[in-house]
Amino acid sequence: MVLSTKPVNSEFLCFVVDRSRVLAFDDIVKICTDFFSDDEILLARQVIDNLGIRLPKRQGVNKIRSTVEDIVKVVLNPNTSLPEFYAVNLNRLPPISVTHCDVAGILCELQALRAEIRGISQLKEEVLELKKEMALLKQGREDMCSKRYGVTPTAAIPSSATKLLCDTDTVVPTKSFANYAQDVAAADPPEFKRAVKKKSKLIIGAANGNSSLKSIQTIRTIDVFVSRLHPDTANNELIDCIQESKGDICVSDVKCTRLQAKYAHLYSSFHVALMVHSTDLHRAVDVFMSPEAWPSGVFVKRYFKKKDGSDQ
Repeated sequence: MVLSTKPVNSEFLCFVVDRSRVLAFDDIVKICTDFFSDDEILLARQVIDNLGIRLPKRQGVNKIRSTVEDIVKVVLNPNTSLPEFYAVNLNRLPPISVTHCDVAGILCELQALRAEIRGISQLKEEVLELKKEMALLKQGREDMCSKRYGVTPTAAIPSSATKLLCDTDTVVPTKSFANYAQDVAAADPPEFKRAVKKKSKLIIGAANGNSSLKSIQTIRTIDVFVSRLHPDTANNELIDCIQESKGDICVSDVKCTRLQAKYAHLYSSFHVALMVHSTDLHRAVDVFMSPEAWPSGVFVKRYFKKKDGSDQ
């Protein structure tokens, strides 16, 4: 079969035709299947079909490998005269041996390697400069310590002096950090010693013999939450209980407010506001927040209001 002699652009067919002279059938099939993409293989099959050679349409998992085998069989068929195939993109021609290496690819890798080596050399120079700066900073710090505290760093002692100290077993006295801190505090007292302003102590008069002066009577309110009471408990019963428990504490007024209980048929809850003199406030809190002031089983705790005025 004699076909058109016009050259055709196909990297895949160019490689197959050229390498089929030196490689075995299975090697060419494996290299083409691993290197070329599916689209390149199917495009090469379409080129063969356009030349008038009908290849079977392969199906299944191994259709690409089977298509490559069909194309290689057509190329190896001595009765088929194919046109010349050429490659435009040389990167799509897989290298086979040392004599068929991709020189362009090797050159690109070599250029990238040279760029990395230059970068490493520049980084090495920067590290050396950084070490020099660190050494200068360390030397400056040692000089500053030597001038301020009179301490000579070990690195600044000559080797001959170090040898002499070792030979004579002389112990060089050194200062601890606490001693340095004390020296600095003594030199700069304002930075280490802050004057603490003493607060004036507030006192409250408690003498009862002086009748010429009288203080105003201020009233403080103690809010108490009382719960687990009988559902029929009345306000007067709470007031009587408080009057019995107050002792010598002056309670000017008592206000009882029934609260909405969750189970009103089982128990009742109250907000009790006790108004006492400010001088009796602490004693009143101790008395009315003690278990002895309330009947057995009654639940009592402090009652607080939210900042917006609502109960909690």
